[in-house]
Amino acid sequence: MPSPSPMEILQMKVDAIKDVLQGKKPTEKKGFITRAMADDFNRLLEEAKKAEPQMAEHLPVPIKIGENGWGAIVVQQVDYIHFESMINRLIGTIRLFNKN
Repeated sequence: MPSPSPMEILQMKVDAIKDVLQGKKPTEKKGFITRAMADDFNRLLEEAKKAEPQMAEHLPVPIKIGENGWGAIVVQQVDYIHFESMINRLIGTIRLFNKN
C-alpha cells in the first residue's frame, strides 16, 4: 500500500478537528476558541502552504497570536461558529487542490 500524500495527511488532520467540533453540544460552543486550537489551526495552514504552495492565496488568514505590552500572550478572539467556517474553508480548499 502506498504511503499517503502530504495533502491526504493534511485532509485527515483537518477532518479530525471538524469531527470534534461537530461532536460538541451547542452549550460547549459558547465563547471563544482556546490558544491551543488557534495554534493547531495556524500549524495546519503552514502545512497546507508547504504541501501545495499554490493553495496559499486561497486559505483563511491565520489566527493572530502575540504579546501585549506587559508580555502576556494574546489570542485573537474567534468564536466557534467563525472557527467552524474557517475549518470548512480550509477543508474545501484542500479538496479542490487534492483533486489535481
